[in-house]
Amino acid sequence: MRQTEIPHVKNVQRFLARTRQIVNRGWLVWSNVAAFCYAEFATRVPKAGSAYIYRYIDINCYVSAVKKIIAAAVAVVVVVANA
Repeated sequence: MRQTEIPHVKNVQRFLARTRQIVNRGWLVWSNVAAFCYAEFATRVPKAGSAYIYRYIDINCYVSAVKKIIAAAVAVVVVVANA
């Protein structure tokens, strides 16, 4: 019996090898970007701690910004209603 080969196996193997290289390089780039962002945020936060503290501080900033926006909107509504 003659041994038959699956067509295009080498092309598929080359494609998968190239895809792995691209994914690995992308992973390397994005992990470095994340490390730099984390380091920059760590220098801005005066507390030493873990990612929980950084997230807590970051989320509180957004919550306080939303509170300020809501307070400004309420003030505008009050002024318009009294006019």
